[in-house]
Amino acid sequence: MTQVTQVIPTFEEFPNWLAEKLSVELTSRDTVHYNSVTVQMKDQLLNSSFWKTFCDNSREYNDSYFAENGEELLKDKTPPVFKIKPFLSLLDKVYRHDVLENTRFPNKPESGWILPTNWFSEIDDILRTTIVVKYLDGVEYLANRLESLCSSHSRLMGKCRYIARIEGYYAAHLYFGMEFEIPQKEWETQKVYSSVEIQITTQVKEVIKDLLHSYYEKRRLSASSDDIWQWKYDSPEFATNYLGHIIHYVEGMIVGIRKEKGER
Repeated sequence: MTQVTQVIPTFEEFPNWLAEKLSVELTSRDTVHYNSVTVQMKDQLLNSSFWKTFCDNSREYNDSYFAENGEELLKDKTPPVFKIKPFLSLLDKVYRHDVLENTRFPNKPESGWILPTNWFSEIDDILRTTIVVKYLDGVEYLANRLESLCSSHSRLMGKCRYIARIEGYYAAHLYFGMEFEIPQKEWETQKVYSSVEIQITTQVKEVIKDLLHSYYEKRRLSASSDDIWQWKYDSPEFATNYLGHIIHYVEGMIVGIRKEKGER
């Protein structure tokens, strides 16, 4: 019996695949609606009691860390800026969820399809920001305080995930949920519970992330992956991935030396 090979659509083919297979047509109206909704979500977030409290408390967090370690916690004491995920980046994430990471493709993923009807509640980083700390131990220090702040705002239920990928990416990602009131396409409003992402990273890692961002974006859209990049010393993967591991190791050594010096 001949086995039929399933053709995986490319990112460029994905909108047509949605229309043909799921009867979901993406139009310019979806883009306009998304842009309108996300601007309102950002405004509601910045005016929330959670975010106002964090901005009020951030100097206290910095001073407390300084008292314990003799160093500043934050690279910048001004409130971090929230960014809205661009529509194409949203579609990229939907594509990865529905196609590339879907082991049941072309059937729906175990968690279900992400489509225009539910992407505001299913995508967890439509609103996101990065807080940069100076030292590696500052990541956990700040994450613990943000988790406590979320727990005091009971509906937010913030939980931090410490990311350590084989590709050399290290950061803490904190996600908390908020209820937003957003317009539907027919301009009636609805309440949606959506996650917001706060990444906590170090000053050095932020520089490296900015340098390598475009490279990782291209890699994520590839349906194939190279499982033996560790042996291809002349490949871009080898250089960029191991750079992340080396930096993480060096930052850990710096904190260790600093603490040892402080104990003398």
